[in-house]
Amino acid sequence: MMRLQINIIMLVAAVLLVLSGCRSVDHVPYHSTASIPYETTSSITQMELIIGDEDMASDRDYVVFAAVDNMEVGYVLVAPHMGPASASYSLGHAVIPRAVPIADRNVDALVDAAQRANDHWSDADQEGKGTFVEFMHAPQQDILRISEDVEEWRPALRFTFSATPDGPSARILLGDTSTSDLQSVVRFTDREQIEDFRDVLVRAQDRATEMSR
Repeated sequence: MMRLQINIIMLVAAVLLVLSGCRSVDHVPYHSTASIPYETTSSITQMELIIGDEDMASDRDYVVFAAVDNMEVGYVLVAPHMGPASASYSLGHAVIPRAVPIADRNVDALVDAAQRANDHWSDADQEGKGTFVEFMHAPQQDILRISEDVEEWRPALRFTFSATPDGPSARILLGDTSTSDLQSVVRFTDREQIEDFRDVLVRAQDRATEMSR
């Protein structure tokens, strides 16, 4: 009986040995890149929601922040609004990954474009005449040199205004992406919305300056 048990144990051991020899081993390749120089960067960004006129804020299709990087560089951040404009105007409803940073000097140009649109809103009443305003803001890598005299811009923010006999209107194509299909369209249908846009930009610019001091 003892001899039978020993034989069984030896048989089981042999089977296990064979099975273990047939088991596949996960291959883990590794190629070291430790000899390649690496660059490192780190930053902290603080942002503050700019509300302005609370009655107008609830109708905005965009969200504006004052922001500062590393307590040094202040700027205005304009983000698409997530969902319908009836949703709350808040950080939680801002599409932060698509937000567009605008440096102080460029905010001045956008404010000027909005002011021009406001000033010429009534030009639509003039038969046979038209007024058009355009502002484009793009990161350098999205400004492509096509030829010596031609550049192709893929703006992260494009503000346009037109006043024709058909009526005045303004639009913003908004979103920090080189693919326009992923950008949001902000529509302005009356002069008060243009005035509110200009006002909230100026408020954000002033607050960003304060935050960077």
